Amino acid sequence: VWGDCQVAGLSPDSRMCITYMEVCTRLGQIDRALQMYSQMRNAPANSPMAPTVHAYTAAMRAATEGGRWARALDIWADLRSSGCQATGHAYAAAISAC
Repeated sequence: VWGDCQVAGLSPDSRMCITYMEVCTRLGQIDRALQMYSQMRNAPANSPMAPTVHAYTAAMRAATEGGRWARALDIWADLRSSGCQATGHAYAAAISAC
């Protein structure tokens, strides 16, 4: 389906990317989820693909579920330095990594 979006000429936005990360995580495809997070982090700040607090949270959950607690805490640091306001869900994802 992701490929179909690209063929249709749709530009991914944050919500699409978050959904992609969540599905990859559920399927155990942690590397793919974290690659999407990296693509979001590399997007320009004003891009629709730029990460939101929900993207940081989904990426932390992916890293944690993949046993990569240090990566999850790196993502927490990314969130904090981005200026995004952490939510309760984001704090829970960071705590779960520990």
